[in-house]
Amino acid sequence: MFMIVQHLYKANARKFVLVGLDPLGCAPHFLSERNSNEGECIKEINNMVIEYNFALRYMVDQLNYKLSGANIIFCNIYDATMDIIHNPGSYGKNTKQIHNIPIKTL
Repeated sequence: MFMIVQHLYKANARKFVLVGLDPLGCAPHFLSERNSNEGECIKEINNMVIEYNFALRYMVDQLNYKLSGANIIFCNIYDATMDIIHNPGSYGKNTKQIHNIPIKTL
């Protein structure tokens, strides 16, 4: 991605938003695949996502330093999504609406 942003910068692009990953360990697919009966997010997957997002945020800092005049923003959707999951009432939802997602097993 570093090289892609640099290539776009050379083509006169100056504003970028790089979006991190959602907590994939909370996705219905992985909950079903890992047999999460209680609907608990899969920590191992989310830990990998956290590491990826950390590296992406670091890359954004490097690019902002290196590319003069560029405005590159890291959008952290992981924390926002986890806040919705852990505090559904703050968003007008109840726990059942958040965690009671039908999962189709094949």
